[in-house]
Amino acid sequence: MQITIQPSQPYFDAWAIGNVTLTVENQSSLSLLLSHLSLSDQKQTIVVENCLAPIQGELKENRFAIFGEYFVEYLLMEARSPAPPRWEWYGKDQLMTLKILAPGAKLVLNGKFRATYEAGTHFVARVDYLAIDPGMPMYKMSDQKFKAMGLPASLRHGWEKEAELILEYIPAQQFDVQEELVFSTRSGNVALRLFPYAMLQKHFRKLTPHIAKITHPLHIKPLSFDIAAAREKCGTTSGAYTYAIASQCWVIADLQHTYLVSEQDVIVISGDAIPLANTLNEKANARVFLDIALPPAQAQSSQEPDFGNHLAYFAKLGFHTDSQPQKGGGYENSVLVPPDQFIPFAQAVEDRGFYFVQGLIISNRSNQKK
Repeated sequence: MQITIQPSQPYFDAWAIGNVTLTVENQSSLSLLLSHLSLSDQKQTIVVENCLAPIQGELKENRFAIFGEYFVEYLLMEARSPAPPRWEWYGKDQLMTLKILAPGAKLVLNGKFRATYEAGTHFVARVDYLAIDPGMPMYKMSDQKFKAMGLPASLRHGWEKEAELILEYIPAQQFDVQEELVFSTRSGNVALRLFPYAMLQKHFRKLTPHIAKITHPLHIKPLSFDIAAAREKCGTTSGAYTYAIASQCWVIADLQHTYLVSEQDVIVISGDAIPLANTLNEKANARVFLDIALPPAQAQSSQEPDFGNHLAYFAKLGFHTDSQPQKGGGYENSVLVPPDQFIPFAQAVEDRGFYFVQGLIISNRSNQKK
């Protein structure tokens, strides 16, 4: 087996989006069973290939028959989220469908990553595999029938069957290049992913795959105004940090404050604004929710869409605001923040007497301030 990691360029600018390709080629004369395939940097997993998919049915005369029904829950006027969709399988024999790499076949995975300093100095690829010898009991899919149901004319409260699947697996002797099978409902939701080749789970659990790992250098060019200079400028030597790309400033948090540090200025705000900065690095905008203090004597004011005129304050500064009534009473108020308005919004939050709490929430509850 040959494993290759190929970055799209030799050097990446700090905090830029980078591309990297992982290639796995079977250069042996035997087919390979893949049980794990991943590519990561030293901070996060960049891409993971789905290699295994369990299923159950009934084994008769060395043929594996599978019948399953797919159900989706619909809720009418109930204050909770629907339960996850589920498959109901008929039969108790356990089968593991597997990704197979035939002799001479090549698998190519492309991934994107954020070139932060925490990404480290190298990529790591891991491939867990096993050569399939002639005596290994394997099955291949010989027949499939998937039926996606149409939605009923009027949805009812409860579970609705949206698909059913009939499969047959027979003993396999040879292995061709094969693709993952994806079964989707009429609404476009992926109901199931399977592979054309499989083995009984009791046999699969006895296998001990080989683990192959390789690394490849990752070079990240530091910013001209780097984190060490930013820490020196704001006077804090520790604490979590990130870089706000559109605002071109470092965002450094300690236990009580966040420092927005550029070459020209240092702005100190209350709370932790790192989650907002990271969100704006990845998305076109971020919705920040308001947690508003309500004195007991003014509890009824929670029924007003903009108690305290806080939304009006942010709207006057040019931010898009929203207020949505909630089933249990009151309103969910939020402000939409574009990436290039991170610093003006943070300053406005501070000026209004709010502070950043966990996640994308700002609050003016003084008793919660650290």
